[in-house]
Amino acid sequence: VKGLSNVANALPWVALGGATIAALDGSDPRRSRTGYAAAEAGVVAGLAATGLKYAFGRARPDSGLGTTSFEPGSTASTHGSFPSRHVAVAWAVATPFAREYDANWLYGVAALTNLGRITSRAHWVSDTVGGSLLGYAIGRLFWEASRKPQSQGVPRVLLNPSGVSLAWDLE
Repeated sequence: VKGLSNVANALPWVALGGATIAALDGSDPRRSRTGYAAAEAGVVAGLAATGLKYAFGRARPDSGLGTTSFEPGSTASTHGSFPSRHVAVAWAVATPFAREYDANWLYGVAALTNLGRITSRAHWVSDTVGGSLLGYAIGRLFWEASRKPQSQGVPRVLLNPSGVSLAWDLE
């Protein structure tokens, strides 16, 4: 169980790093485009999950407070359970690659994070389901956006070697 927990904790961040490497490697434009979509989705999913954690303030399993203990707006680590940020990032990074390459097995890899977060008692099952849905939706949006010609007036999150930025062409 401890080994699965360690893998679950590392997997989203290793996947995000791998997506970034794929994005910056220009040898295969399809892989690079998908890597950008996955890396951007992972960052956005992490930020979205963090915001939702504060909004819901759900108690973690190891806090001993139960599944119905909520303190919206709480910054205490004992009330940062819903949704799982690790799971959201894992699913957000996996989704563009799974969709682009018809590799549904990648969802199984992302689900290892769900299992690890549950078995380590860092999250309730519903926290990981919420993280999965959030990550999948964000990953799907970024994948679909990466396949369409860029239209004007649409905000975009851009990943580049110097950091993350937001672009919005208003012309």
